[in-house]
Amino acid sequence: MNEKPYYTTPEAVIAYLGLDISGSDIEEAIPDFWIYAMSEYADQQTNRILFREEPTTILYDGDGTNLLVIKDVLDPVVEVDGVARTTYNYPTNKEYTSRIVLEEGYRFTKGKQNVSVTGVPGISLYLKDDIQMAVTILVAGLYNNANPDNENQVLASERIGNYQATFVTKKQLTDYESAKAILSSYKRIAL
Repeated sequence: MNEKPYYTTPEAVIAYLGLDISGSDIEEAIPDFWIYAMSEYADQQTNRILFREEPTTILYDGDGTNLLVIKDVLDPVVEVDGVARTTYNYPTNKEYTSRIVLEEGYRFTKGKQNVSVTGVPGISLYLKDDIQMAVTILVAGLYNNANPDNENQVLASERIGNYQATFVTKKQLTDYESAKAILSSYKRIAL
């Protein structure tokens, strides 16, 4: 599986918080594992991969129909029983494909892992700005929670996955609500 990209940077979190930190102190203040955890949390909350850069192949079971619901992928190349097939990709108004239909007269023959779909997993080839902002806000909450200077300034504290986040201003709390709404807007609904 491809390495997961981070959905924000320590520098973006520092800028959002308005802190004066530079150099190696940034990595100490905003550890990579926080960014990774909140990027993973964003994917979990939306039930989809939001962004990747490298193509991968996922195997599916053929079911005898001409329609297959798949994980979101960009520019899919589809093979059935080792033979490349022409597909119609849906939805047609999005960058990504989540359903594929074989050309007329063909079916996804019944079988175990006999359908391969190769492409870049996710909904976009580029990290969307609003997703980056949402993850930046979540990581900022982790920073606030870990910072002992914020102990007496807590406006709200929220559980985010396995982490505790703290928001110390009304703006941060409002931004957190916005971050949740952003992620909710990308939620994949099962058909």
